[in-house]
Amino acid sequence: MPPPASPAQVSGPGPMSRRTDGGAAQALQQLPNAKYGENSQFQSLQQGAPLSASPSGMQSSPPGMDMGTIGSNPAAGQVVPSSAPSTRPGEPVTSGASLGAGPGPASLGINPSQVEKQDMSKLAVSMPLMEYLANMQDALPSTRLMVNLIKAGSAP
Repeated sequence: MPPPASPAQVSGPGPMSRRTDGGAAQALQQLPNAKYGENSQFQSLQQGAPLSASPSGMQSSPPGMDMGTIGSNPAAGQVVPSSAPSTRPGEPVTSGASLGAGPGPASLGINPSQVEKQDMSKLAVSMPLMEYLANMQDALPSTRLMVNLIKAGSAP
């Protein structure tokens, strides 16, 4: 089946769905600083699987960024390298963690006891299998310990 001539920007649900593939393709890109023969190989690869055109209103690359460096992903220009200075110099790296300086998990809307209860209820479903494995003759002591801790309600 050939791709549609005028694809939908967004597909609706069920009977209102429309194909979103097809339509205009991106122009062939050139490799910056390509060695002999690499550019023609790169263009033939692009012709084998053409990409659809970028949605209107979006740039294919942020201003001042080289296409060969970041590709056509607009979010790639927002990646902060690990060598960059901190954007939050007064905030400890342990903010949001349950230990260390800074606010704990409650500041993120996480209630550790509620998470533990959910985990324990999900583990209870698998208890028959875990008990079977722990009762095998060659079961590891750590497997038996884990099953006993889950049964006691104090899983690690």
